[in-house]
Amino acid sequence: MGFSFKEMIMGYFFYNINPIYLFYCLMYYIKIKQYTICGDKELSNRVIKRLADIYYTQVRHINGKDTPCGFFFNKKCIGFLDIKYTTIIFIYTKQANYIKLIKV
Repeated sequence: MGFSFKEMIMGYFFYNINPIYLFYCLMYYIKIKQYTICGDKELSNRVIKRLADIYYTQVRHINGKDTPCGFFFNKKCIGFLDIKYTTIIFIYTKQANYIKLIKV
């Protein structure tokens, strides 16, 4: 049973290329980027307040307050919010929307 050159190349790509890379390439062409906010407590709190009207997958009770965390999504962005010892926010959105989120 022999394979043609085309079948061998396609097999190599399907076996060795992670599908997330295809997703990143698609995001690049539609101008969506990943932004990470970490270490700046003021900026993190401001972004969390602006993202308050979107849907979260978890809520944690921290220092007497219910704080949203986990995956979130709305029409303009998706991402992940992790609150443990520090707040880390990963946002997938277009640049114009990101600038609106971090604006003072």
